[in-house]
Order: sequence, then structure tokens, then C-alpha cells
Amino acid sequence: MIPKMNLHNHTNFSDGAWSPFEIIQKACDENLDIIGISDHLQTTKTPSVKIEDLPNYIEHIENLKAQFKNKIKVVSGIEIDSCPDRSPFVRDLSSFLHDSGSFYLDYVLVEYIGDPLWDGLSLDEFIKIRNKWDKTVGLAHWNPEYLLETLGLEKLVKSISESDLFIEITSFSRYNRNGISPFERERPLFKRLAELGVKFAVGSDTHDDLDDVARITNEINYLEDLGANIVSFDDKK
Repeated sequence: MIPKMNLHNHTNFSDGAWSPFEIIQKACDENLDIIGISDHLQTTKTPSVKIEDLPNYIEHIENLKAQFKNKIKVVSGIEIDSCPDRSPFVRDLSSFLHDSGSFYLDYVLVEYIGDPLWDGLSLDEFIKIRNKWDKTVGLAHWNPEYLLETLGLEKLVKSISESDLFIEITSFSRYNRNGISPFERERPLFKRLAELGVKFAVGSDTHDDLDDVARITNEINYLEDLGANIVSFDDKK
């Protein structure tokens, strides 16, 4: 059975309306199994966690992990804007994303990969960069439409399945087109990825509406129907 999880939640550390405590408490109230905090890392597009403030951000979440230890699994993440013009550190983040001291992170989400509308990095360039990051890395609210047009199904499946990335299935309706989500539109792609063992996660991209934390049921059911493997987090501390 797939755990009730939500790895994509923004707080008042960046452009969210709620504190990390409030997000986690809401997840507890809704009987989630895993809750992730994933604020924006330094980018010009939105309020975000500055590189120099990353240790304080992670320390805050680590303290909440201890506070909620017997209630819910809390994991610490960050979301990176893959547009170099908005996020100039994106090509050289390896020194900030290591597992020592206060720089510990459970996972990294990266947005806009292969999306020309948002000037995101190409998939090929990103995979080369990702290989330098000693992290669990996922594609946030991923829209594969443009990559399917340029690469085709088989080449895209091969690139993703060999890249050690997980795919976030998002419940945020902003990414729908004509009421249909990317993962529903491109079901053959996601089915193939699941068959090849690519791991998945669920995220709501919570910002202002606290109820978004628990809006994950359809996405959990979708992944169960795919027979998908789910990203997991071992206790490293």
C-alpha cells in the first residue's frame, strides 16, 4: 500500500502562508504518513530561502522532526528553479547539497526541466548536473509534453529511467489543461516509467490553502493503479 504522503509544501520561509509547524500539524490531523517541507531555494521569481540561510532553514525542520517523531515522518526538502537567469546557482549547487552538518537535506525538487515556457534547463544538461548531487532528487509538477515532442516516448523513458530521478505526481490544478492533469494526459509515459522501476511521489504544491496538504487521494490512487514504486527515506540521523 502506498503511504499517504505529500512532499511539496511551501511555508513562510519562502512564498507560503503557513509555518512549517502548521503544515506538519495539518498533516497529522489528516492522518498522513509522510510530510515534506520544500520551500523555494534562492530565485528571483518568488520569495525564497537564500543560500546563506539554508542551514537555519534545515535546522528548523530538523527540530520539528524531533518534535513530531512519534506522530508523523517529517522530511526536509528544497525546491530549485532550473532557470539559470532566475536561479544563478543552479549549475553549481553541489557544494551546498551535501550530507554533513546542518546542510543535511532528505530530498531536492527541481522545477521546469525541459519546459521552454519557463526557460528551464534541458533534460540532458540537468541530468549531468544532477549526477553531482549526492541527494534524492525529483522532478516537481513535471510537464513532459515538450520533451515528448522533441525526444519521443522511447528516448524520454530511457533518459528518465537511467537518471536516478523520482517523479512528483501533483494535485495542484494550476498545472492542468482543460481540466486534465499532466499525469492523466500522458498516462502511457508514466505507465512505462513505473514498469521500469522509476520511483514516484505525491505533492500538492501547498501555498495559501492549508487544506491542500491533504488533497492527495486521487494521486495516491493513480500511483496504486500504476503499480508504482514510491520514493522512500531511511533514517540517517
